[in-house]
Amino acid sequence: MKTLCLLLATILCLGAFSAGLSAAEPAPAALVGKWAATFESDRSQPITVTYFFTLEDGKLTGTAASNFTGPGVITEVKVDKENITFIEKFAFDGMPLQFSYTAKVSGDELLLKRTGGSINGEQTGTAKRMKEEVPAPAAK
Repeated sequence: MKTLCLLLATILCLGAFSAGLSAAEPAPAALVGKWAATFESDRSQPITVTYFFTLEDGKLTGTAASNFTGPGVITEVKVDKENITFIEKFAFDGMPLQFSYTAKVSGDELLLKRTGGSINGEQTGTAKRMKEEVPAPAAK
């Protein structure tokens, strides 16, 4: 009887431990998709950036598009539990630049901080997952 109780306790502990791990760590595949962010700037309008994360050969990469810098490439993506880091490389007036990002996943939001590019200091913003719209079925 004592052995049975010990076995059941061990199984329950292992189940709780593995459930806690899966809930705390978003898989890279969970980031795949389109995200829209806004950053405040010292210019007359906020900077909007759309990120497209893709999973290629098990590696998370993507692209970015901004109303200020134009198109960019997302590289060096690292996921550690709910924390993410990545680099956005782009050209501004023909000059190659990059932003370094740290982000924290919070449901369908990424809490972003970025440095580099042509900014002084750090910018913060929030990216929200954009739901893909499913077209309505054609009328018969």
